[in-house]
Amino acid sequence: LDDAVNHVKTELMPDYDYEIFEKRQEEWEKMQLEEAKNNPQQASSESTAPNDTSAESPSTAEEASKEVDSEEDMSW
Repeated sequence: LDDAVNHVKTELMPDYDYEIFEKRQEEWEKMQLEEAKNNPQQASSESTAPNDTSAESPSTAEEASKEVDSEEDMSW
């Protein structure tokens, strides 16, 4: 798997900035710290994970399950 990832990074997409995700995470963490300093009550009640999908609203989960209810929608 490592060889495949390295091949993609070096041969197929050598000009892509792979560190962008780390930079975005650092920026997000800084923003969260600043918000926590400015408003500690609100920060403690909010989720700390930027991509946490476990807290989806019930309507979103219901909509997702409705999308694949019939096999007519399957493209295979």
